[in-house]
Amino acid sequence: MPKDHPGISPSPILALLVSQAIFGAWGVVARGIHLDGRVLVFIMAASAYLGSSFILARWRLRVPKRSLWVGLNLTLDVLLLIYAYRHLPLAVVITLHYMGPMIVQIMAPLALGERPSRRQMGLAAMGFLGGALIAEPKFHAGEILGMAAALGSAFTLAGNIILQKRRMLDVADPLRAVSEYNLVLALFTGATMFIGNEAHELFSRGMATILYAILAGVLVQGAAMFLFNYSLTRMRGTVVAVVSSSEIVFAALFGLLIYHETLDIVQMTGMGLVIYAVMTLKMLEQNYSRSGGEAHG
Repeated sequence: MPKDHPGISPSPILALLVSQAIFGAWGVVARGIHLDGRVLVFIMAASAYLGSSFILARWRLRVPKRSLWVGLNLTLDVLLLIYAYRHLPLAVVITLHYMGPMIVQIMAPLALGERPSRRQMGLAAMGFLGGALIAEPKFHAGEILGMAAALGSAFTLAGNIILQKRRMLDVADPLRAVSEYNLVLALFTGATMFIGNEAHELFSRGMATILYAILAGVLVQGAAMFLFNYSLTRMRGTVVAVVSSSEIVFAALFGLLIYHETLDIVQMTGMGLVIYAVMTLKMLEQNYSRSGGEAHG
């Protein structure tokens, strides 16, 4: 059963919309705060962990083993996204990231022992086509690596979906989930930060930069993650499937308003195909779960 915390009971649909708007601003955070990606994520995750632990009044550093796998996957995810956001338009990055559900369909027989239906495979093919349309040929070295990072983040998103299906991703208590996963994220990025000798940025950058990173952590890794997990426990999966795809739209809007990034008609078509494929795959998954696992071709 989902757990509530005193004074924290927002409307589920509003919580989901706000979380997607904040997640859509991830690219603005990645570009606007000039820190090494590992340092940025460490500050953000540590801030979210401390904030959520303060509310929970729980400061222990011990986390379930399942959170270690999720945390490692999440660490790779956010570091890949940061690199991609710094080299590609925001809308391109988030659309390629959302190809994760399509990758799950390919990996399902091996990772989950499931056989996707013909419709699911068709939707996956549609999503891959959309990704190919939005990812126009790139020849600059930074853009090529950025594209590789964005596609890599799609695989880490697929990993999170698989972990959730295998019940290793627990959001029954949304605030505790925020605390646990951000603790692991801070530990992983903190370790790589010191190994890579990037820790000096914690002290060599101006105080304003560090404060912006702390604020971003509280909003993105803390508030948005809590609101998203909260909505998952209180809304029908089909509604979540539709509304959560708005992150792509918010990212495109921020890219247009802040960085004057535009997409041509071919890229917009690709974005539409990915959004449709993602929403439909998620709704099919919910129908599959409610029917007791009877897949239909």
